[in-house]
Amino acid sequence: MLGGLLAELRKLRRPLLLWLTLGTVALVVLFAAMSQQPNYEYIGNLRQGEVNMRLHPPTASELGVQPGPSYDAALAKEYRSMHRQTEEAIAHAVAVGSTQHPAGALGLAARLMASSLGALVILLLAGGHTGAEWTQRTIKDVLARDPRRYRFVLLKIASLWAAGVWLLITAWLGLILFGLVTRHLWPLPQPSPEAATWLWAARQVLRALPVLLLYATVGVCLSVLVRNPLGALLGGLILLVACGFASRFDLVERAVPVVWIGTWMRFRADSAPQSYLLDHPFSANQSVLIGPVLSLAAIALLIGVVTAASIAVMQARRDILL
Repeated sequence: MLGGLLAELRKLRRPLLLWLTLGTVALVVLFAAMSQQPNYEYIGNLRQGEVNMRLHPPTASELGVQPGPSYDAALAKEYRSMHRQTEEAIAHAVAVGSTQHPAGALGLAARLMASSLGALVILLLAGGHTGAEWTQRTIKDVLARDPRRYRFVLLKIASLWAAGVWLLITAWLGLILFGLVTRHLWPLPQPSPEAATWLWAARQVLRALPVLLLYATVGVCLSVLVRNPLGALLGGLILLVACGFASRFDLVERAVPVVWIGTWMRFRADSAPQSYLLDHPFSANQSVLIGPVLSLAAIALLIGVVTAASIAVMQARRDILL
């Protein structure tokens, strides 16, 4: 089994994985930049606003009061309101600022790979790694060496899951390098203590691992069904959009896999048009539809069902070239 897995991993050393790695790192870094730069500018504007208000306080007429004690009270209220707004923005920016350091960057990479970004990347990789066995006419040689078709399915799933972990690691390294620049370019407040951030990041990685396995399983199943890289990717896109659409309806949302993933990863449970899977990964809100334990159980059950279906399809089509 280990030899077969190593053989599948060697197959992954193709230009497709290289380009997907570079593309994933670029998208993750772009997401981080789009989160960090606006927060830095927003906090800077609020702080400058506080300074300007104290240097040039509003007049009594601008506050709609008469000069005297009522004006002093209204001005103090404006100062407190402005300061409270700044403190709230700083508290929100702590989660974003943590991604400028290795611990927070690891958590962000894990959450993004468990979101729609990771799903699309792994589906694309599954089409090239599994579906291409038929389009390139290599399936005959693979099954001639080892006719046990269940092993073919399991090895494809395992190698794609390993590729997903590889993409998570490279995204993390890309964020670390990016953070070395942005912590000086856009300095943001950092969480304290750092050990708590590492603990949070470790939890995100552990939560992302079964989600990546689910994506790999679905990708292999679609590739086995359609036996074409483009068809597998198109089927994955349709499935992803359909799940996101179905999650907006109260009647069926508990049975939609993206809801399970969103609850397990603790993505924000917002209303339409955003789905659980496509939501902003910095949110700390949690879906109350089903608990995280039930969500994990549902994900595990789905992995088993989809794997069994893939094996059944391979066994049912007895011709070598399928």
